[in-house]
Amino acid sequence: MEIRATSTFDYDLIKALVHFNMFKKADPKKRMLLWGIIHSILLIVIVIETILFGIDEMLALIVVIIVIGPLLYFMYFLLPKIKYKQLGNMQNAKNEFIFQDDIIITSTRSDDYYETYEIKYPMIKKVMETSKYIFIFEKSMKLFIIDTSSVVGGTKEEIINKLMSHREIKYIICDY
Repeated sequence: MEIRATSTFDYDLIKALVHFNMFKKADPKKRMLLWGIIHSILLIVIVIETILFGIDEMLALIVVIIVIGPLLYFMYFLLPKIKYKQLGNMQNAKNEFIFQDDIIITSTRSDDYYETYEIKYPMIKKVMETSKYIFIFEKSMKLFIIDTSSVVGGTKEEIINKLMSHREIKYIICDY
């Protein structure tokens, strides 16, 4: 039985990948909100401490807040846009996945590019699932991303069952 799924290298997928790399198992929106609150509280405390005790004692914390806050916001909001623009002719490339009993056949297609690749299930090292995507990590350091809303001929659970039929694959569910 074949199960088919697709994904597209669009901005949403690239944003999900960047946020996934930043926060791994945590919900990116909730984690970013938490970091924003922590950053704001630290900033307020540093301003109050600076007013009360002077700038000399707070100089190191001021530098940390000035560097870390903007860096975090840059990575969350701007880095996905930069990464998407860097795709060049791979922007909006279509990926198709065919899950068979012993292999996954994947093909990537854009205006200037076409590649077909076969993955044997034992070559998969880790699978991470979010509510919208399945991230498949191959042992050769390749990453494949499946949009779970595009599954045809089966369900997301059947894909996971096929992947998990091999005991050496690490499976992680992300709660977002």
